[in-house]
Amino acid sequence: MKNTKQHILATAKHLFYEQGYEATTIKDIAEHVGIANSVIFHYFKNKRDILIHVFKDYDKTIIKLGRSLGPHLNPIERSVLVSKMYLLHKKYDEKTQQMFLTSIKENIVTELLYQNFFQTFKELMTFQGINAEEDPLLAFRYMSFIGSIEQIQLNFINGKIKFTEENIDLSIMARFKFIFGVEPGVIKAALQKVKSVLNAVTFSSFDVFVTEDQLTKYLYRHYETNFTEIVVASIDCLRAQEDLGAALKERYQRLIVITKNYPLGNVVDTVAIETSLGDFKKKVISLYEELKAKFTEQEIFLTGVVDSKEARIKPVEDYGIEVAETLDQLKVDYYLGNKTITHCALLFYTT
Repeated sequence: MKNTKQHILATAKHLFYEQGYEATTIKDIAEHVGIANSVIFHYFKNKRDILIHVFKDYDKTIIKLGRSLGPHLNPIERSVLVSKMYLLHKKYDEKTQQMFLTSIKENIVTELLYQNFFQTFKELMTFQGINAEEDPLLAFRYMSFIGSIEQIQLNFINGKIKFTEENIDLSIMARFKFIFGVEPGVIKAALQKVKSVLNAVTFSSFDVFVTEDQLTKYLYRHYETNFTEIVVASIDCLRAQEDLGAALKERYQRLIVITKNYPLGNVVDTVAIETSLGDFKKKVISLYEELKAKFTEQEIFLTGVVDSKEARIKPVEDYGIEVAETLDQLKVDYYLGNKTITHCALLFYTT
């Protein structure tokens, strides 16, 4: 079965959201996927482990959206954007509130927040002129930062604070003032600046994605489980040699990074590398041709880290694209050997 682990995760996320974590069994997940119960335990330790992965993916999605939609934002503005996405999703969706309460009951939310937000936290520290390596209060600042995220959400969901957008903004102002010393006026300006970015974000079930155009919406709905990661970004996130990359930035408005990880027997497993590259090219070309046929009014262009024999996938080198730097900018994980290899393609399109 194609990408069984991702299929299990997508199915479990849907069932946890629709019928609740407690009411969903491993048997339910297996039946919906069309596999035996035992197959699930090949990928996950237990139901709680599946929930952890669901929330890891959710956190990563929001953090990456903050980066991909806001390359023009400074670290404070980007963190404000991420904070507001977290809270707005829960404001608009009671089932997402229940998912969050479940993560607290299962004792995973704090652990995941600690893991997923440290890089963002350090960027904020640096931007405020605080050397994280020399700050004796670092651990306490970070505990306060994480604790406030969890507690504010709980207070809103439990009705201790009225769940309005005005109160969401005030809570963000207070958190940045008390932990980083950022004046409320600065945060108020940041909140105003991220409004236009938030207009491009849609919350649907336990998903957050860009829906500024139908192409992106279609891509997430129909192809998310076919690949390891699909990240939609502003073209400003592209890293390329200035002379060659300028033409792409002038012509297109959106960049889509598509990656898929494949297992290797060892670092010199050339057979597995060649087989996986063939599989990846087949999947990407199928996606590319479908999008071109469906969205005829938009110009779509495909490049990839592939050999130049495949005419439909243009080599990234021809356009001066710096793939590793682009993936790093968007915080996309990639592997170059040992037990895993990542294949990557980039789609460019007009909006």
